[in-house]
Amino acid sequence: MKQTHNQMSVLTISLLGILAFLLLSICVITLWAFASGRARLGSSSGERSLFTGTSPNPRPEALSASNSSVAVFSDIGPMRIALANTNPVVLVVTPYFPYPADDIAFREELVNKTRSIRAVMQRWLSQKTVEELVSLGEESVKESLIREINGLLILGSVKNVYFSDYLVLE
Repeated sequence: MKQTHNQMSVLTISLLGILAFLLLSICVITLWAFASGRARLGSSSGERSLFTGTSPNPRPEALSASNSSVAVFSDIGPMRIALANTNPVVLVVTPYFPYPADDIAFREELVNKTRSIRAVMQRWLSQKTVEELVSLGEESVKESLIREINGLLILGSVKNVYFSDYLVLE
């Protein structure tokens, strides 16, 4: 019995030592991250949404679920675009848009031209500063992007564009 008690106290001391080491490691790494500038307090440090107070964009799932004759093209994916500001500013945008679900040829055209759509959106947005995008407003930016996208398309046209992400990282 005495040996079992000694074995338990050795095990307890070992586990407490491991726990102390882990806690100390977490504290040291956290302090290092803040001291080196790699971490900031708050989740929104350095990022902001350009269009606050505007009507929210429907989520892609909600858009297609609300109308079975509408599909959502979201293959463009997230883009990180350096804006035309003098100091480094990056726009993170994830566009998507609805199209008629039964129009298979148009869907194929969208898939085939995904890279071109990304490129035209990136080119248009990269020529703007944060201030220009804010002054244009969300609807004007969307209308301009729709014109640019439709300039590439032959078999149909995009009527709306939505953003699931639209953040500026400064």
